[in-house]
Amino acid sequence: MLNHYGEQDFRDIFGGLDVTLQRFGEYIDASQQIIIGGSYGGFMTTWAIGHTGRFEAVISQRPVTEWLHLTGAGDIGYNFVQDEMGANPYTPGGREELIKRSPITYAAQVKTPLLMLHGEYYLRTPIAQTEMYYTAIKTLTDTPVEMVRFPQAWHGCHEMAYQPYVRHV
Repeated sequence: MLNHYGEQDFRDIFGGLDVTLQRFGEYIDASQQIIIGGSYGGFMTTWAIGHTGRFEAVISQRPVTEWLHLTGAGDIGYNFVQDEMGANPYTPGGREELIKRSPITYAAQVKTPLLMLHGEYYLRTPIAQTEMYYTAIKTLTDTPVEMVRFPQAWHGCHEMAYQPYVRHV
């Protein structure tokens, strides 16, 4: 939601999941929930696992994980972060707000195994967003995490025709 990423949208996703489990619980193993998302959904997956341990596993694709770094770094325009988040990254208050709303801020709390996918040529959310989050999880937690870089790949997995480079530390 404009100026409120990770708030009502987070509650809506979990509300929808709860209703689905209620209505179709006989067909769904509630103990085996996973969350997968790309781009904005990648943001939401990394946000979710920093705020809940509900999922068994996560796949995050080309996420925004750190709003300050995204400012001016992606191809979406220098004013995108301020317009979407309602916080000016060039003021102390704006920086504080963007840090609070960045999934990387909550990386130390992540306990959910995570696979991160990112195409090297994707410019909307530069690959550094995934690299920083991967490194934070790797250095702050014992949580299993893997990062897959797709050389010469853009937005979607269907465009990722080249062999990936899997980062192991």
